[in-house]
Amino acid sequence: MGGFSLTIYRKGYLDDTVNDPINDHVNDTVNDTVKLTHTELAFLKSIDQNTHLTYTELMEIHKISRPTVARAFKKLQQDGMLIRQGSDKTGKWLITEKGKKQINKK
Repeated sequence: MGGFSLTIYRKGYLDDTVNDPINDHVNDTVNDTVKLTHTELAFLKSIDQNTHLTYTELMEIHKISRPTVARAFKKLQQDGMLIRQGSDKTGKWLITEKGKKQINKK
């Protein structure tokens, strides 16, 4: 009782939105307007001063729990504001241009 499925697209169907200036502008605006919490912004500012900060050091500086630090860093990385370069032990944090805009905006 096997079968198969075949989907046929008209020429250019998948490329219709690639060069669409209206959707491109909307997507850029949505992607650029990321709301940061007070904690996330504080982390970005701390990392801007010291790129080698650890979760433990941030917990002590900001008096918050490890899961809160982990959630904030995960969100900052997903939003494209923070990148980890190198290993967990000897690496460092890099703030992207998008992250730097957020620091300077506030």
